[in-house]
Formats: sequence, structure tokens, C-alpha cells
Amino acid sequence: EEMKLLLEKYRRETILAKVAKEHIEQTLKDEIVLLKSQVVGEHQEKLTQEETMTKEITSLEVKVAELHTLQEELKQEATFRLQAESKLRETESLLKSIQGKSKQAIVIMQDRLEDLDKRKSK
Repeated sequence: EEMKLLLEKYRRETILAKVAKEHIEQTLKDEIVLLKSQVVGEHQEKLTQEETMTKEITSLEVKVAELHTLQEELKQEATFRLQAESKLRETESLLKSIQGKSKQAIVIMQDRLEDLDKRKSK
């Protein structure tokens, strides 16, 4: 009789241990599923961030290229402006020289005309 009671006690303990084991296993499985889900979510978030950053880098590279092009155009424009200003100074100098020579020629011609008028009047 005592053996039966002891056997019954061991059966209950075994059943309780199995139930506890199954409960722990299920809890661990649930935690594993949750952790896997978190890892997948974090991985997806990482991929999304990488894609966003890649697009941003590409956009910035395009802007840098545009700025470089604008900088080159600005340098060319500055060079062109300096050349144009130099040419303008040369042209203005030439114009002043021509105007001076023209004035001298006019004075000479006026003097000749006056001389001719004086000769004709005599």
C-alpha cells in the first residue's frame, strides 16, 4: 500500500514536472518567435535606413557635381570678364588716342582753312 502511494506520488510529480517542462518549453518557443520577429524587424529597419542613406548620398553627390560645374562656370566667367575688361581698357585707350589725333587733325585743318581763307581774301 505504501508502495502504491509512493508510486502515485512519483506519477503526480512526474506529470507536474512534464507540465512544467512543457510550459517552460512553450514560453521559450514564444520568446524565440518574438526575438526572431524583433531581429527581422530590426534587419528590415536597417535595410530601410541603408537605402535612405544611399539615396541621400547619391543626391548629395549629384549636388556636389552640380556645385563643381557651377564653380567651373564661375571661373570661366571670371576669366572672360577679366579678358573683356582688359579689351575694354585697350579699346578705350585706342579711342582716346584716335580722338586726340582727330582733334589735332581738325586743328591742323582749321588752321589750313584759315590760311586758305586769308589767302583768298588777299
